[in-house]
Amino acid sequence: MLSNPTMVVNNTPIVLPAIGAVSPALNPLYTACDALNGNYFMTTGRDLATFYCAPAASAPTWSGSITYLSGMVVKYLGQAYIAIQGGVGQTPSSSPASAYWALYADGESTITLYSAPDTCTGRKADIDDYVVPLATELYPGVEFLVLPSSVFTQANQQFQFLASSNLISAYIRNF
Repeated sequence: MLSNPTMVVNNTPIVLPAIGAVSPALNPLYTACDALNGNYFMTTGRDLATFYCAPAASAPTWSGSITYLSGMVVKYLGQAYIAIQGGVGQTPSSSPASAYWALYADGESTITLYSAPDTCTGRKADIDDYVVPLATELYPGVEFLVLPSSVFTQANQQFQFLASSNLISAYIRNF
C-alpha cells in the first residue's frame, strides 16, 4: 500500500468478492452485476472509489492448466499478453496471431463507469474506456467520490463499473 503521512483514517475498505475459481496469483474479479452493466458495489451514502493499475511486470506467469477469462493479463516468454476470450491451454502468441491472446502494454487498461439515466430526458453520462494510470507514489490512481445524488449512483444504490483487465484494482472507502 502506498504511504501518505496526511492520510485520513477511514472505515475498512469494502472487499469485493471474487467470481468463481480464480488463481490466487490474479487480482480479484468483482461481483458481476450482469453482462451489460459489469461489476458493482453497493454504495453507503458517501464512498470514495479509487481505481489503480498494476504494471504488466506484476502479472502472473501463464500456465497451461489455468482457465483464463477475457481481460486477464499474463507474462509469457518475457512479454505481457491479455486474454481476448476465455480458454484453457491456449498458448499466448502474437505471431502467428492468436484468437485468445493479444499483446498488452502498460497504460492499456481501462474502466467504464455507468451513470443513472436522467429522470427527465433518460440520457446517460457514462465514462467509457477511461485509461487507468499505473499506480505510483505520487499518482496512486484515479478517484471518484460517490454521493447519493451522484450521477453514478444507480436507483438501486449500486455503483456500476467494468474493468478491462485483471491488473485494475478497486479500493473502496466509505465515510
